[in-house]
Amino acid sequence: SGRYVFCAKTIRNILGRTLGSGEDMHAEGKLTDVSYASKVRHLRNEFEIGARLHDENDIPVGRIYALRKVKRLGMEMGYDLLMEHIPGGDMGDKSFLRTLSLEKKIDVLHQTLKALAFLHYRRFVHMDMKPSNIMVRPDGKVKLIDFGVTVNQGYVPKTVTGTAGYLSPEQIVREYVDEATDMFALGITFAVIFGGHALRQTPEELKSKQFRGEAKYHLESVEQPAVNVFPELESLPELVELLSHCTIPRRDKRIGNTATVLHQLERIAEDHDIALTEATG
Repeated sequence: SGRYVFCAKTIRNILGRTLGSGEDMHAEGKLTDVSYASKVRHLRNEFEIGARLHDENDIPVGRIYALRKVKRLGMEMGYDLLMEHIPGGDMGDKSFLRTLSLEKKIDVLHQTLKALAFLHYRRFVHMDMKPSNIMVRPDGKVKLIDFGVTVNQGYVPKTVTGTAGYLSPEQIVREYVDEATDMFALGITFAVIFGGHALRQTPEELKSKQFRGEAKYHLESVEQPAVNVFPELESLPELVELLSHCTIPRRDKRIGNTATVLHQLERIAEDHDIALTEATG
């Protein structure tokens, strides 16, 4: 139709890389070297999730159009996932972040919460919330991307899935995941966006029995936020408190849904004359 510009997420097996039929997508920040079979599984998952999300015209997530198997002389070379090209910048890009005012970053938080609410309403858990998965278009609208490890609410993961630094304790100990899992990562994500740091979680530590034992203790017992330092929000202590409470390790004490944060964020924005973009959709 000419309405959309495509971009492709590409994976290639050894044969495909040897014959030079496209570059393999990078796995920066992921926990381990991911096998070709796992990458194919993630790509198929992203395609299937995308097909189930795109039931409206103006949605707050990146559109997925097609999954193509790439062959040469009858042999499988890899796969291409065709996606919506989203112009603009991602919130993991430090130079892009520097172009945004504090007010705009708060607006991005508001829109990201709306995008997560869109996902959660459809009973999905994103599982990989982090700054680089939040895209901001030139018109200021936010799109959430990357559904390679997205699962249904209540799913019990067999492996530790996500990105080190943003993992909830339930991901580390492989207990069921739900909306509160994404809220934990959202709190860490915006700690980073507002000038703070992600959690210390190295791939080596995540393999350690002691580290997993500590995560289990945190999930069951710790009610203090994992992150409470948001350097750019010193003038908005109520927003610091709100986001901090998303990062409480004990799940039943954590802010576990988008509605609670949206309601309080909109009140804070009104009190401080901060403009928020109207909801997409």
